[in-house]
Amino acid sequence: MSPSLLHQALVDFLRVRPDLLRLLIADRAPALRAEGLSLETLEGDLSVVTPPEYDADLVVLFRRGDTPVLAVVVEAQLGTDSDKRFRWPAYAAVARSRHHCDAVVVVLAVSRKVARWAARPIHTGADNTFRCIVIGPNTIPRIVDPAQAHGIPELAVLSALAHSKSQDALPIVFAALETFGSLDAERGSFYYDLMCVALPKAARLALENAMIKVDLDQLDTPAVRHWIDRGRQQGLEQGREQGREEGQRELLLEMIADRFGAVPAEVDARVRSAGSDDLRLWTRRLLSAASLSDVFGSA
Repeated sequence: MSPSLLHQALVDFLRVRPDLLRLLIADRAPALRAEGLSLETLEGDLSVVTPPEYDADLVVLFRRGDTPVLAVVVEAQLGTDSDKRFRWPAYAAVARSRHHCDAVVVVLAVSRKVARWAARPIHTGADNTFRCIVIGPNTIPRIVDPAQAHGIPELAVLSALAHSKSQDALPIVFAALETFGSLDAERGSFYYDLMCVALPKAARLALENAMIKVDLDQLDTPAVRHWIDRGRQQGLEQGREQGREEGQRELLLEMIADRFGAVPAEVDARVRSAGSDDLRLWTRRLLSAASLSDVFGSA
């Protein structure tokens, strides 16, 4: 999955469920603790006439009645970018001027390194300092129980992305899957793929194997059925490929025995552990080989 697609997915989490912001930053943005707030998602264009154009990823405006209370400028950040540390204070200033209310910049980063970088204070001159509010692995909860997701699948997926390299990565992913009952197959499948890409290889393979064996009586949603069918189809295709290779091995061993007599143990072991490319090469060599060394010598 391309970095741009992951970036867009992180932004979409908050575009689809902007109420996530209240869950994740209310402890650092006191204005969001008030009751009766409404919210609106806006495009991230923060350009003004004189400065160069600035396009943030998303702006979420919180209101009490018709009065703006807080403008939250959202930036999904996959890597460090020194230029952003000059832009972010400008984003907050323009949003504050445009909406006539307090404004903050919230950086969403699933990498610990990037989160630490984004949390560093930005000195803007004299004694003035600007700080972003960072949503990162240290503030994104580890959701191993679906109830912790507050019925928001995006929060559970965000948890899986932020903690993909932790020891409890698989329980977090399975907890996320159990929140997917409200998702259609397309969005659920996209979220599943996001989590798979983020997982280390060993954990990803463990997840794929577990999905093939999952008990639908315990985890039955349209999205999960889609992944199970896909996983089983991939398993069948892998089985067919493995069957073809096994047939190649047996045929090659029979041809060696017909040509040179009993097959030495080390040759048998080498053939049985070989992949299809080596099997094809050795079969071609066998047609004109005068000895086993001609078959299994250097390429």
